[in-house]
Amino acid sequence: MEQVSVVNLEGEIDQHLGDELLKNIVSLSKSETNGIILDFSHVEHIHYRVLSELVTVAKACDLQPGDIKLVNLNPYTREIVRASGTDSYFEMYNSVEDAVMSFSHTADGSTWIH
Repeated sequence: MEQVSVVNLEGEIDQHLGDELLKNIVSLSKSETNGIILDFSHVEHIHYRVLSELVTVAKACDLQPGDIKLVNLNPYTREIVRASGTDSYFEMYNSVEDAVMSFSHTADGSTWIH
């Protein structure tokens, strides 16, 4: 069974908090985690540069598009993701459960192993 890590974010994610998030992503990428879910349920704002840096760090850690999923974005944070140009890298879901399930199976129902 694959291990998926959920990171609960909250408040306004500026460059300083973004740096902490990036360190967590690097740490998680070196662990037994097969996927990372960033839960935006309580996020009011995220600086667009944090999203761009997240893609850069993910690529440096050999994470592929789809290895990091974003969930529970409100319309404002979803627009920031789109405007930053990172929406093509991240899959977005309406719930943590849906994102977790997306790691487990492909469209044909077979197990998806990275």
